[in-house]
Amino acid sequence: MYIAGVVENKIGTRAVTAIGSAICSLSLLLSAFSIKVNYYLFCTTLGFMFGIGYGFMYTPPITLVMKWFPNYQTTMAAIVLLGPSTGGLVFNQIEDAYANPTNVKADQVTTLNVTDSDRYFEDEKILDRIPSLLMVIAGVSLAMQIIGITFLFPPPQNGEEENQNIKENHEKESLLSSEKKSIESDSNDDDEEPKKHLSTARRTINQAFGLEKSTKKVVKEIDTAPIHRTKFWDLTIRQSVVQRPFIIFWVLMLINCTSLNLITGLYKGYGLNKVVNDDRFLTLVGSTALLFTAPAKIAMGLLSDKLSNRLVTGLCFGFQALLYLTLFLPQAFANEAGRELLMFWTCLSFMGSASAFPLVLSGVAKVFGLENSTTLVGIMFSAETFAGLPSILISTFLLPRIGYIGVFVLCGIFSAAAAALTLLLDVKTSDGKYV
Repeated sequence: MYIAGVVENKIGTRAVTAIGSAICSLSLLLSAFSIKVNYYLFCTTLGFMFGIGYGFMYTPPITLVMKWFPNYQTTMAAIVLLGPSTGGLVFNQIEDAYANPTNVKADQVTTLNVTDSDRYFEDEKILDRIPSLLMVIAGVSLAMQIIGITFLFPPPQNGEEENQNIKENHEKESLLSSEKKSIESDSNDDDEEPKKHLSTARRTINQAFGLEKSTKKVVKEIDTAPIHRTKFWDLTIRQSVVQRPFIIFWVLMLINCTSLNLITGLYKGYGLNKVVNDDRFLTLVGSTALLFTAPAKIAMGLLSDKLSNRLVTGLCFGFQALLYLTLFLPQAFANEAGRELLMFWTCLSFMGSASAFPLVLSGVAKVFGLENSTTLVGIMFSAETFAGLPSILISTFLLPRIGYIGVFVLCGIFSAAAAALTLLLDVKTSDGKYV
């Protein structure tokens, strides 16, 4: 993702996204063959290769839409992130119907190095359908990627070159701020003179952001609101990554990714082993949970843009902590209302974790500005890579000892610590408000 940010500055958002899309689709196609050959080759195609493509195509569209709507960055990032989060709403059902059309039950396995209660699918018919399923996914993904890439356009720039304007916009806004202060401090000037200066300044901002008359009306109405800077906007990438706000956002991303990995990776095993052994129902649980992430992300985005990123992010992690600490309820009441409680708690847990992503990513753009946002967001996602290590260690070594409930409680503690950490995000914009 870091490399994607660097490459995007040279070849553009559409080109770097196309490269990532091609690599992802090719990795899925090759995995249909490598899965029959060798386990480590399969890890290379579906893990290493797909990860490279994913990194190239993930962040550029997010930062592009934030450049289109700089005053609604969190909301727009949330809308874009509905793609990866709600894609499973449809495709989970399709994949499950393709691979397991008769809803075969998972078998209890004791021959592997797992706990006695773990269940896996050993039905030969199901396993034989996986390679062709990967081919189908590759073809569908490629078709959808082509459609998406076609609609990637840079924001209007008032006839100037695409790669030169953002920094100039920031400089013009800084001059405008100084000019406005000078006008307000001069009590001897006529009342009409400041108005004249401010009117000229507004036109300067409109032109700088490509908001002339030819711009679409909806974009103009959104972006003509003043953009308030922070003291971190003029820093380089190297300077930005060592600042306390960036480090805090990185840790928040690490905590959220670790908890999300554990919850999404274990909810189905938890359901199969502790609540109900019904593969079709548990697939439905996952898809329904993804459906609920959509309104949650948008609502959190709107609140963040209207209130403050710091406040809403803290509330989001606090909500996560409460949910994870009470995930024992579906097991405790498995005989009475296990299905309903598992559905309810899984949906809420997915909503909380998914909502944190646009909040953290847009928080970086708001604090450090949009000029280097693609690269900085790419660096932020290094936390996702590091989150894999504690996720693996916890699920491999701690899960057999403390059980599912113990892991969920651990996630709750992580989220509570993240909520407390947001109190250290004391960055304010030029108008004196918390980011």
